[in-house]
Amino acid sequence: MNHQITLQINLSPGDINYAQLTVPALVASHADIPHRLLVVDCCKPQKTKIVDPDIKFPEPLFKERVRQIKSIANNLLKEGVATEVYFLEPGDPLIAHISKKYFRNIVKETHEYGGIGISSYLAGLELTKTRFMLHFDGDMLFHQSNGFKWYEHALRILEANPDCISATPGIAPLNGMAIQKPSLDHWSAFTKVAGGYKDTFFSARQFLIDKQRLARYLPLLKGPALWETLLVKYLNRGYPRAVENIFFKRFRSAGAYRFMLESENCWVLHPLQKPEPYLAILPAIIEKVYKGDIPKAQLGHENIQLEAWQSFLKEEN
Repeated sequence: MNHQITLQINLSPGDINYAQLTVPALVASHADIPHRLLVVDCCKPQKTKIVDPDIKFPEPLFKERVRQIKSIANNLLKEGVATEVYFLEPGDPLIAHISKKYFRNIVKETHEYGGIGISSYLAGLELTKTRFMLHFDGDMLFHQSNGFKWYEHALRILEANPDCISATPGIAPLNGMAIQKPSLDHWSAFTKVAGGYKDTFFSARQFLIDKQRLARYLPLLKGPALWETLLVKYLNRGYPRAVENIFFKRFRSAGAYRFMLESENCWVLHPLQKPEPYLAILPAIIEKVYKGDIPKAQLGHENIQLEAWQSFLKEEN
C-alpha cells in the first residue's frame, strides 16, 4: 500500500532556516514510503492590499533566499531524503494549468492575499503520480508511536467512508489529557466518532488525500466557493482566498469532510512564528517530539508554546 502513496512536502524561501532539519525528520517518520516529492515555491507573492512584495520580499534578498532554498532542496535530493524535487518558477506552464483545472481560470494568482502559496499546494497534487498524496508543510513537526503507521489507519478510514475527502494525524498532543474536542485551539464544527473526529474544515498544513476521490469535486470553484471568490475578487477584499478556505467551502457544500485521528499515537505541532529563540532550540524540540516527550503546557495546543519549551529544555539541562 505504501507504493500507492507519495510523501509530498512544500518548501519556500521562507523555510531556509529550518528545512534541513524538518524535512529529514518528516521523511524519517515515513521511511517506508518510497516516493518523496519536494515542491519548492520560487514565485514571489503578488501585490495585494496587505502585501507589498517590494517591501516584504525585497530584491536582491528574495533571489538570494530562492537560491538558498534551491540549494537545500538539491542537497536533500542528493542525500536521498527526497526522491524528486520540483521548482515552481514564475511563468511555469503548470501555473496556468492549475488555474484552468482547479479554478476555472478565475484565480490566476500564485499566492493568496496574505502571501501564502496557492499554486504550490496544487502543484503537489498535479506532480504526484500515485493515487494518494500525503502532504506536509515544510515547517511541521510530527510524532507517532513506535510501530504505529498513521497513514495505514488513514487509508482504511478513506476506504470505509466515501464522503471523507482527507485524513490527518491528531492535530495536537494530548498524552492522556481529557478534552471534548480535537485540541484546545480547535474552532470548526466537528463530530466525535470512533477513532477520531469528523471535521468540516480542511487544513492545508498536513493531510492524506485520495486524488481519484478529489477529482469528483473539480473544479473547486463551484457553489459557495465560486460565489465567494467572485465577490471578493470584484470587491478586491481578501482576494485571492487561501487554498484551504477554497477547499473548505467546496467540500463542505458537497457534504464531504476530513477525518482527524485521535492523538494517542500520532500528532503534529506547528510553529506559528519562527523567531531566533525557536530556531536555536529547534533541533532539541524535534528530538523530543520524535520521542513524544513534551512540556505539560504544550498539551492540547496545535501551535508551538515557545516559552514552555524553553523552560522544559532548560530544566532538563
